[in-house]
Amino acid sequence: MAKAIKKKAASNKSILTTDSLQFLSNYINNPSPVGFESAGQLLWLEYIKPYVDETFTDPYGTAVGVINPGQKFKVVLEAHADEISWFVNYINAEGLMYLKRNGGVDHQIAPGQRVIIHGKKGTVKAVFGWPAIHTRIGTADKEPVAKVENLFLDCGARSKKEVDDLGIHVGCVVTYTDGFEELSYDYFIGRAMDNRIGGFMIAEVARLLTQNKKTLPYSLYVVNAVQEEIGLRGAEMIARRIKPDAAIITDVTHDTSTPMINKFVEGEKIYSLPAKELIHYGYPLLETLRKKVQANKIQLQKILVAPSWYKKGILNTCILPLVEALGKTNHEIWIRPHPEFIKRNKKQYEQLTKLSAKSGKIFFDTGSYVFTHLKDAAHLITDRSGIAFEYAFATGRPVLFIDTALKIQNSELEKFTLSPLENIYRGEIGMCLQQDEVSLAEKALSELKQSLESWESFIRKTEKDIVFSSACWSNGIEYIRNQLTF
Repeated sequence: MAKAIKKKAASNKSILTTDSLQFLSNYINNPSPVGFESAGQLLWLEYIKPYVDETFTDPYGTAVGVINPGQKFKVVLEAHADEISWFVNYINAEGLMYLKRNGGVDHQIAPGQRVIIHGKKGTVKAVFGWPAIHTRIGTADKEPVAKVENLFLDCGARSKKEVDDLGIHVGCVVTYTDGFEELSYDYFIGRAMDNRIGGFMIAEVARLLTQNKKTLPYSLYVVNAVQEEIGLRGAEMIARRIKPDAAIITDVTHDTSTPMINKFVEGEKIYSLPAKELIHYGYPLLETLRKKVQANKIQLQKILVAPSWYKKGILNTCILPLVEALGKTNHEIWIRPHPEFIKRNKKQYEQLTKLSAKSGKIFFDTGSYVFTHLKDAAHLITDRSGIAFEYAFATGRPVLFIDTALKIQNSELEKFTLSPLENIYRGEIGMCLQQDEVSLAEKALSELKQSLESWESFIRKTEKDIVFSSACWSNGIEYIRNQLTF
């Protein structure tokens, strides 16, 4: 259901026109089930063509209108065109049809609903059968419940042959008949507001930009994607083709002011929103680790090597020379490899375990409990792992970083001017060695040890700068407990 916008006083004139509302009505009334969106896409393209510079469709069926094409910076404004529906899955000897979902269609609202079966000879009217209240099997305290497996369609045929004669076969798609209507007090209802209303909105944006003669400094791709209801398939494919720099996605949300909805889970009411309350929540993991540190004595001879997992991290580039350098000292060396490293680099892991067995001073921590050695290690060596900040803030002790290559998962990182906090503050919580300097690891640890008080001062200042209310995590738990008390 959507809020309608009617003509009001000149001071509050609607931006919608008679033509745009007629398009919305036609667009809602036109079936466009998942995988069969072409008729709806033709309607949408026909409406948007006067307001864009060019249009195209991709092999999946996603339709696109482009305003100001050819610019370096590309923005996508997206909705999805498909609607949930049913498939004919089985036709019995009596001519009744049983179904499978096409998308997340709700079986509980199906009984008694009128539908259209889209057969090879055209559309056929049908209805979801459901026994009358005084005939269906059950007891007074246990009514039968609609399920996908017990729902059936009746099109009037009384044999499988009569169904075949109508052009209906297994695999035919089925849509509800309910169309566009207007309720009292300016509300719209329709079969496929999810997300035909989004497709209407983005088309209206194109219209208003053109009619108001707005000039954009970028290329705007107005995208009506297909197959959203079964896993965002159309959106994924068109995104790979366009490669936008930014995207704005439109879709429906739920009106949580209606009955039978848990507002605590689903969100606040749309109207008369209560004032927001900010809770000083903090960083529970850090506080838990801090308590573990306080309850345990730092083991001055223990070094924990806990790197991140990626192809250019310590474990894949310099772990053997690092361990060899540390193995010449009197330290007890604990290596905590990422589970993905063990799974994907079995040969290297076997090399390390053999070295461990031979050394007698090198051990592996492969358990799921992250605090086992983090809570009492005198030194931490890592690369790009966020564990460095947890260790430094919990213990007040500096970290030795091995300066491996950046862990980059976004191929367009250079377009961003911001730098990750982990990169900005590394120098405030420890020191770095280049990969070809790992033989100097013991010397670097010795230097850090000689300046522990100074490092703790730096670390506490950094924590104050970047960690929000780290000591008040219990406030959040208390707040949630109060909300759940009815």
